[in-house]
Amino acid sequence: MSPQQPQQQQPGVPQLSARAQELHTQMVTEHTPGYLYAQAELQELARAKDLRMLLQWVQELTNAHLVKLAQQGTTVYFSAVTLADARIIKTLAPDEALVYNQIVEAGRNGIWTKTLHARTNLHHNVVARCLRQLEALRHIKPVKAVTHPTRKIYMVAGLEPSLALSGGPWFTDAEIDTEFIESLTNVICRFVDARSYPPPPDNNNSNNTNGSTNGGGSDSELRVYSAGYRDFPTVPAIADFVKTSGVANVDLSLADIKTLCEVCVYDGRLEKIDNGGFGYKATVKTHLHSTSTAVESAAIAADVVDFEYW
Repeated sequence: MSPQQPQQQQPGVPQLSARAQELHTQMVTEHTPGYLYAQAELQELARAKDLRMLLQWVQELTNAHLVKLAQQGTTVYFSAVTLADARIIKTLAPDEALVYNQIVEAGRNGIWTKTLHARTNLHHNVVARCLRQLEALRHIKPVKAVTHPTRKIYMVAGLEPSLALSGGPWFTDAEIDTEFIESLTNVICRFVDARSYPPPPDNNNSNNTNGSTNGGGSDSELRVYSAGYRDFPTVPAIADFVKTSGVANVDLSLADIKTLCEVCVYDGRLEKIDNGGFGYKATVKTHLHSTSTAVESAAIAADVVDFEYW
């Protein structure tokens, strides 16, 4: 069997030995960016019996800007740098590289300029100049944090902000999208209502086959399901409906859908039902509003339309 071919040398970094390249690949793929390897952990990862050989490989990677050293107390740790970042760092001035490294380490959470000053120990004017240069080179970008809208925060240009930074699907340009939320809650309430109360009776068939009751009165009275009814929609069912209906142009998780349902509960439009899990039922107020608009429940469940907030 022929020996394994070493990785093709990437442009923009010094020539590395095959074992150093292999160690770097393992460091990048084993953990997320910014992970700090202790010496013993790195030695085990590299399967290095000789500590001197490990230090030689680490020195190669350090010279190539592919590994950074970090010290916590008296312990030294090692962090991998991607090939793309290493090529960028090689083209930067020392101060710019220092600032860029801190921004890379911040990942999708970004880093506040005040934190940059503290971590780099550079003068404010120097940090500001580095940020302008890095932004002009399109290596970094400014982002807004919904929790701190006045702070200047930067992150690597190719990353998407974390949910903690962007606020998730309920925010657009760091502003809460109330119209989007109202539209979704309206649709969810209509969907839940269509499965919370029996449909209007069939005048051609006087027999009641769905277990519903209207108290023995006329068809205009409130019709409800019997006490044993358990088919109230759950969060997964509501989420499936929202996804297939196409009312949202972003992916919403089960947690997002549950949040919307809880908003509806708080507003008195839905109530929680323990039906072997946790389901939701439209309140009487919601149902009466729905029927007063003369919209058939079955049509609502099958075809989503925009409703005025109520």
